[in-house]
Amino acid sequence: MKIPTLIVRLIGLYLLATCSIGLFQVQKMQAIAGPAFRQNDLAGDLQIFAWLGLVVGFVATGFAGPWRDF
Repeated sequence: MKIPTLIVRLIGLYLLATCSIGLFQVQKMQAIAGPAFRQNDLAGDLQIFAWLGLVVGFVATGFAGPWRDF
């Protein structure tokens, strides 16, 4: 595996890990805070960025290079 492929794949894995943890934290904050937090625009923005990060992380991990060299 070449170094740029490894770097892109590791960045993708990092995004997958951090954004999935971020989604769980937003859901936990919504459960604790109740309806007041759900009406806040910040919760929606955090969820959108976390989902976007998951998609980018999946694409970067999946299409970084051939898996046979991994």
